[in-house]
Amino acid sequence: MPLVHDKEDPKCNLLDLIFIDIDSRETRQKLSRNGIKPANTAVNAIKIRVISMFYRINIKYVVNEINKKEELRNNFKFNSTLDYNQLSEIFSRFDELQILEFTLKTIK
Repeated sequence: MPLVHDKEDPKCNLLDLIFIDIDSRETRQKLSRNGIKPANTAVNAIKIRVISMFYRINIKYVVNEINKKEELRNNFKFNSTLDYNQLSEIFSRFDELQILEFTLKTIK
């Protein structure tokens, strides 16, 4: 099943709201202060992990779909294609609960 960003889907609307906070300068500063660098790659990794959790699909599939479809990159606010190896390095530092906890604290 393809990954689709549908404005009518409540999940997409919630993701858009979450991503506004995750994409903020404040979040990037928090990541940098906590030694998570580069912050831009970490933000992309968090967004990929959240998409994967929301849609219950494999992370590698999410990365492939976003890399294939410019529309998805624009809708989910990714500036460029993603390097799975870079994201994997970030993923290896954290488990899903840590990402979820950080995300919930960020969006308060």
